[in-house]
Amino acid sequence: MIQWKTIVDPDGWRSTLHQFARRDFFHTYEYHQLHNDQGDPLMQVAYKNGSPQFAFPFLRRSIDDQNFDFTSVYGYPGPLIQNSDEAAIWWQRWQDHIKHSGAVALFSRLHPMLHQELIQSRCENVELLSHTIAIPCLPDERRLMSYKKTTRYEIRKLIQAGGRVEFCDSKASMDVFQELYYATMKGLNANDYYFFSREYLDHLMQLPGISATIGTVYLEEQPIAVGLFTVCGETGQYYLGGSNWEFRKWAPSKLLLHTAVDWAARGGAQYLHLGGGMGNDTDGLFRFKSGFSQDRWPFATVRMILDRDKYLDLSKKRADELSVSIEEVEESGYFPNYRWQK
Repeated sequence: MIQWKTIVDPDGWRSTLHQFARRDFFHTYEYHQLHNDQGDPLMQVAYKNGSPQFAFPFLRRSIDDQNFDFTSVYGYPGPLIQNSDEAAIWWQRWQDHIKHSGAVALFSRLHPMLHQELIQSRCENVELLSHTIAIPCLPDERRLMSYKKTTRYEIRKLIQAGGRVEFCDSKASMDVFQELYYATMKGLNANDYYFFSREYLDHLMQLPGISATIGTVYLEEQPIAVGLFTVCGETGQYYLGGSNWEFRKWAPSKLLLHTAVDWAARGGAQYLHLGGGMGNDTDGLFRFKSGFSQDRWPFATVRMILDRDKYLDLSKKRADELSVSIEEVEESGYFPNYRWQK
């Protein structure tokens, strides 16, 4: 017999999570709490014979006084499934269950390293968007030879020039990280959302159940690139990074990522996941990451309309607020339509 339960308390969340071997820090209660300004964290869990078989964490957001929807935290969360061979079966059971939640819609990103069964099975409401890159944690020289020729050359060039990488979780290393990361975001004219506060970054480094570190590339004692890396289970993540534009000719992020694979491997990771590009497989960021690995991991999102009538009414209301046609709102590609910012 299958029983569904909604968990919001930290102890229940943590104890449930620890029963799933395949997980990442994006699923933790503490990481969801870092994003509670966007909605209330909750996790829906399915039990079979008293044991959790399926768990899906997300945020509950108010739309207005009467309506709400669900969304995912930043990064790669998605559901946890005990038996990957039954992924499609549990996905259908969950869809049948969520339809009765009262929510208008649901959006979630899936984890490229954990949800291949759902993505490859072309499950309903799972939309393939692009791909991400992951570096296998192979021995140093073997891994280096698997890179593109230009990537190998630039790594070796910086090493020969005296470039080195240090991994540390000290306050001083976070100070350096924050300075270079913010400078990089300003140079990219990034949205305010990506200027994560120091409190956010400090909490991220202290998430329970994971290893986290700051990698810093130095050239003549000058920090020229930084990255925030994590390991949870068998998955390493390159979460955030930045570099000093004045030292761009050295391509310091390449040495940083190459060295970070060794750090992740020591923590038990099988892969260091780099993520993808800026929304597609053809931009400069994706090409940069592709220099490290030919492994392509399909990235997909979940987009579900749970109450079609309310969804359409709210989308029409949004069109009126923006003084545009409903067709323009629908053609924006933004989901859910009623949260589109023109």
